Order: sequence, then C-alpha cells, then structure tokens
Amino acid sequence: MLGRVNAAVTDACAFHEWASALTLVPYMDKGWRELVTRAGEVLSWLKSGTLKVRIEHEFSLAEAAEAHRALEARKTTGKLLLIP
Repeated sequence: MLGRVNAAVTDACAFHEWASALTLVPYMDKGWRELVTRAGEVLSWLKSGTLKVRIEHEFSLAEAAEAHRALEARKTTGKLLLIP
C-alpha cells in the first residue's frame, strides 16, 4: 500500500490522510489535539467492537466505476471498500 508521493503508509500517515478528509477539521475550535483525542476514542471503539462498521460490499480497483455508480444511484446503505 502506498501513501502520498509513493511513500509507505505508516499508522501516522494513514491517520493524517483520514483526518484531512474530515469535513469537520476546519471547523474545530479546539484544534488538532482535540481531533487526535477524539479519533483515538473512535478507533478504540472500533478495535474493541463497541462500534461496528457495516461493510456492504468490496470492489476491486478495476470495479471502481461500478462502485461509484452504486453510490450515485443511492443503492448502498453500508460502506463500500475498494481493494487494490
């Protein structure tokens, strides 16, 4: 798996990519530390099973267009994963 500029993905890199994509990041008054703290809580809930993510379907990268069509048509209710 590769990160930005073909660098290896580390936990910190993956977290930064995830956090950067959040819509709420620019609106957080308490800043980066608050985000890291809250994200850590959410990730711990995922790890412990307290929070469950429903994965509806896995698509290969070759099927990305099909996945996009499913999203556009609102035919999904869970998460869609693109698998390299």
